[in-house]
Amino acid sequence: MALFVDDDYDLARAINAEGIHVGQSDTDPRVIYRKSPDLIIGLSVHNLAELKASQPALKVVDYLGTGSVYVTTSKKEEIPPVGVSGVKKVAENTNLPIVAIGGIQEDNVATLKDAPIAGIATISAITKSNNVARTVKVLKQGGR
Repeated sequence: MALFVDDDYDLARAINAEGIHVGQSDTDPRVIYRKSPDLIIGLSVHNLAELKASQPALKVVDYLGTGSVYVTTSKKEEIPPVGVSGVKKVAENTNLPIVAIGGIQEDNVATLKDAPIAGIATISAITKSNNVARTVKVLKQGGR
C-alpha cells in the first residue's frame, strides 16, 4: 500500500512517502519532479478547462485527481461538483489514470462503477465512519 502526502514535499521526503498530490494552486509538479523523480505525483484537475491549462505539467504527472464528483465538506470548494459525467469527460481527454475525488460515500460510490477511473479518494467516508473496516470494504467493492 502506498502512502501519499498532500502538497508537502518536505514531509513526503521525511517520511519516505511513495507519492505526493498537489492541487492547481499548490507546488508545480515539475518542481517536485526535478527534486525527486522517484515520487509518484498526482495533480488535481477539476474539469476540462483545468486539464487543458495543466498541459505543461502533465508530462511529469502519474495520475489525475478529478472532481469534486459530489458536494464535499472536507475541503472548501470554489468550483461546483462535476458529477460522474465531468469525471468521464476528463478521462476521455487524457491517457493518465484518473482518481475520482470529492463527496464519495458508501451510498454513492456505485455511481462511479462504469466510469473509466483507476480508483477513488475519500476523506469523510472513512473519518466519519462508525465502522471503518466495513466502510472501506464497501468502498473497495464499489458500493453496497
